[in-house]
Amino acid sequence: MRIFIFYLITTLIVAIGLTLIYGAHARWRWLVDPPTDMRFYYSQAVLKRVFGVRFVVIYTYFLGLMFIAFAVWGVVARWFFINQ
Repeated sequence: MRIFIFYLITTLIVAIGLTLIYGAHARWRWLVDPPTDMRFYYSQAVLKRVFGVRFVVIYTYFLGLMFIAFAVWGVVARWFFINQ
């Protein structure tokens, strides 16, 4: 059961990463160009206000890649270190 939960969480992390990458590519307004009045509770709005929309798009791509890399690292680490 624990292995199922591990792979379920890993799959969700990959799905979030892919959603971030696709959202940055499709330029979803809520993700890469949020209203600046949301800056008190939404980090993307703060980044847009400080650095601009282009930076937010690049940051969102990077964040998506980090989510995927984290999930892959977790699977590889489990395979190498726990399954031995």
